[in-house]
Amino acid sequence: MSRLTLALDVMGGDIGPRITIPASIIALEKDPMLSLLLFGDSQQILPLLENLPVSIQQRLTICHCSRKIDNEHGISYALRNSKGIYAFSYRSCTKR
Repeated sequence: MSRLTLALDVMGGDIGPRITIPASIIALEKDPMLSLLLFGDSQQILPLLENLPVSIQQRLTICHCSRKIDNEHGISYALRNSKGIYAFSYRSCTKR
């Protein structure tokens, strides 16, 4: 079986990281070949990752993003104004 790395916008949805982070941890517990890039506000993400086993922490990478795309804006807006926006900030990633 080969490794799989997925990128997740953990700020999405009505609840954001309070639901996406626990779901991400469950996925990592179920699949030892899975690694995740978590895109979002690191100040909201980090508290939700406390006390994780090292085996899980090693497969998480936090990609801090200071801005988000609001629901009223389309993809063309995001592409024109992409600096600091979640989906376009891979360079901001840091290993957990």
